[in-house]
Amino acid sequence: MEIRLILFFILCIECGLSEQIKYSARLVHRFSDEAKTHHGVRVLRNGVWPSRRSLEYYRRLLSSDLQRQTLKLNPKFQFLYPSEGSATLPLGNDFGWLHYMWIDIGTPHVSFLVALDAGSDLFWVPCDCMQCAPLSASYYSSLVCIILLYDLFGFIGSWHDNNCLDARPNWSAILRCSLVFGASIMQDKDLNEYNPSGSSTSKPFPCSHQLCELGPNCPNPKQQCPYTINYYSDDTSTSGFLVEDVLHLLPGHDDISNKSVQAPVVIGCGSKQTGGYLNGVAPDGLLGLGLGEISVPSFLAKAGYIRNSFSLCFNEDDSGRLFFGDQGISGQQTTPFLPLNGKNLTYIVGVDTCCIGSSCLENTEFQVLVDSGTSFTFLPDQVYERVVNEFDRQVNASKSSFKGYPWQYCYKSRAEHFIFSSSHGVPKLPSLTLKFAANNSFVVSKPVFVIYGTQ
Repeated sequence: MEIRLILFFILCIECGLSEQIKYSARLVHRFSDEAKTHHGVRVLRNGVWPSRRSLEYYRRLLSSDLQRQTLKLNPKFQFLYPSEGSATLPLGNDFGWLHYMWIDIGTPHVSFLVALDAGSDLFWVPCDCMQCAPLSASYYSSLVCIILLYDLFGFIGSWHDNNCLDARPNWSAILRCSLVFGASIMQDKDLNEYNPSGSSTSKPFPCSHQLCELGPNCPNPKQQCPYTINYYSDDTSTSGFLVEDVLHLLPGHDDISNKSVQAPVVIGCGSKQTGGYLNGVAPDGLLGLGLGEISVPSFLAKAGYIRNSFSLCFNEDDSGRLFFGDQGISGQQTTPFLPLNGKNLTYIVGVDTCCIGSSCLENTEFQVLVDSGTSFTFLPDQVYERVVNEFDRQVNASKSSFKGYPWQYCYKSRAEHFIFSSSHGVPKLPSLTLKFAANNSFVVSKPVFVIYGTQ
């Protein structure tokens, strides 16, 4: 079946004349013979292509229509969060400076302490391990917190505590310990390894599924879908096969039932990890929050549980919250995500102008990737030079340097001035504002960080 769609445009040329031009586009029905044989089109889930006007043909059309209506109508829940709680945990240098949270999957449910990553899509956990990170509590409980204490004249010693709690409240806002694995986090329990055969709700994810990258090269529709993901870090990867199982969630405060929600999602059974995943980074798995169809937010939205959104917010002490389906507060400023090579593959935003204080700099527009796994903001070289030069011009302090470290713009100040928020001796710091489309802006409240133990 073929339908011709004729579009009319008026083309205005410089001489003032106009010419009518016709464009046409062929629409191919999803279950037509042409779609079936078209290169790159995925085989259907059970490998059977429905005959035109058959019972199965109309059943699938109806199923697709109902799914689309679910997306357009109000979702089942305002927002959802993991049954273990919405809190995220910053686990410091030994765990890649990533944010983590507890997630329950399967039946009976098993808990995993997964890293959060907005720069990737797949949710994977250690599973049927051939090469995984250590999972024993004893391995991680040997890591203790070290809090450096300072007096008015600088460093005076160190304080160790497995519970990462500062007993001196006057210092707690500044001198704190990033949470690490230990008695307070792992509760003397081993990290878990997922076993699909041990969960009554686990289902094989066939390679014939449209979300399986094997696609038309699937040798057998019943074969499980393999996966391999290589990350940006050198030689860091995860591989295994995909399964479907339930993710245990709780509804937002507006839902009066407050009953647990078991939502089916795609999970990577990560049997082999390499690189950083063997050295402390995401030892118990990773929750991809990207735009891909296979990510948990996308999967929940497509099933009609939530709107296609999530919020990941952090406090100044690095603690945070994750809510699936959250759309923020009314009146908040927004900016659209931008396509990469014509496709919306990841979270990219465009900055129109950088402002230092009241001075907005020319030629400081750039596009940037929003990534929860990155600690610092990196600017293009030319933009960076303009921003730091203007920032340096407005700072009322003497420059300093630290041998062996990459920081180019450091300023002298006594650490205790920052700790006690005294106005005496604190450099005058100009504001840094990023301006986006439609005159929306984001003010970087603290554009510098303090290095303690030196003047």
